[in-house]
Amino acid sequence: MINDRTLFERLAAPTPQGGHVTRLDVARLRRSVLSHLRNMLNSRHGHAPAQPDYGIPDLNEFMYAFPESKEPMRQAIQTSIEKYEPRLKNVRATWVPDEDDPLNIRFEITARLVTDDKDVPVSFTTNVGSVAGIEVVE
Repeated sequence: MINDRTLFERLAAPTPQGGHVTRLDVARLRRSVLSHLRNMLNSRHGHAPAQPDYGIPDLNEFMYAFPESKEPMRQAIQTSIEKYEPRLKNVRATWVPDEDDPLNIRFEITARLVTDDKDVPVSFTTNVGSVAGIEVVE
């Protein structure tokens, strides 16, 4: 059975006595995945000693070479999600150009959220900032 919360979420806020959930809450699962994507995409390679490739490379490596670096940045985001977010499958990260602000770096992430019954399509948008890191929104 798929759990709608990560292990750390369950440890931080355990289910009350007798509160065992038998039905998956898809909305809560989406929020949990969104929270994990925010954490993961704002982590840099080497910051997690147990998994040195967790997260993405330093954004400065991409910013200096933009716009040529948009494909390596897209690939880094997609690869990280495919490897470290098992609740998503068929992940696709796509660069979204912004005609009003050509220096705005944005990617759309589409995937299938894995559940017990059926896979649910999901999409998230990232906005890459030089100071604030990567913002991930639904």
